[in-house]
Amino acid sequence: MKVVVHGHGVEITPELHAQVARQTLAALGRFGGRIGRVTVRLHAPSGGADELAICHILVDIHPCGGLGVGDAAPSIEAAADRALGRASAAVSDELTRRRRPREHGSLAYPFFK
Repeated sequence: MKVVVHGHGVEITPELHAQVARQTLAALGRFGGRIGRVTVRLHAPSGGADELAICHILVDIHPCGGLGVGDAAPSIEAAADRALGRASAAVSDELTRRRRPREHGSLAYPFFK
């Protein structure tokens, strides 16, 4: 799994990158080779008292496809943690859905089994 971290209004220090990479591995590492690249985009609050930090996560799932999730929180670290939790659940749901057999034998004639 390759983790790429981008910052918008946030300086991505080596410490922040390492922290996000550790959180990503903890949240998504159990899916092993099914995940290729994980892109984490961190957006800083623009300065207002009620502004929240935003984290968007894009996950490439092999053999094809992917998904994206996001979340917001008062701090960059909390937003990343919450978004990674949502990403873990979403990847699990997606892989479960892909393993499940189709309800009907044919898409052209769904009433035949």
